Amino acid sequence: SQYHFAFDCKLYTSHSTTEFEQMFARTLYAIILKFNLHNSSHIESQSPDFMQYVATLIPNYPLYYYPSVFKPALDIIVSKNFTGMVIKNDFITNEDVAEAHSLSKKIIIWGTRTNSENRDAVNKNPDMIETDQVHYLVQYLHSNSN
Repeated sequence: SQYHFAFDCKLYTSHSTTEFEQMFARTLYAIILKFNLHNSSHIESQSPDFMQYVATLIPNYPLYYYPSVFKPALDIIVSKNFTGMVIKNDFITNEDVAEAHSLSKKIIIWGTRTNSENRDAVNKNPDMIETDQVHYLVQYLHSNSN
């Protein structure tokens, strides 16, 4: 099986400068090229400006906005043509995921630390789940694949 890497870019926008974010993006781009990660990775960030700059360096690269509130984030990812959003399981519903999918936007759910949180995330039908409980999640998916 192929691995998929998430570059979780914690650029706290109140402290970042445009110059720093652009340098960071160019460095990240160099890493993606050096290790041929274009088809096996994506970027997550709370900074739409940073991700728009990445899009100028790497057109069509998967970019996921990282919000804490679904609806305003959906407007952002649609208007800026981002791939989707990565959002905590507690902050999104089944209906939200369905709405994003209806707009051809992908959803990554994180924050699933328990078995019941993993089940809840699976039932929301996201495109990916980021979890600390990988073994349980794989076991649960295999047992429910029929």
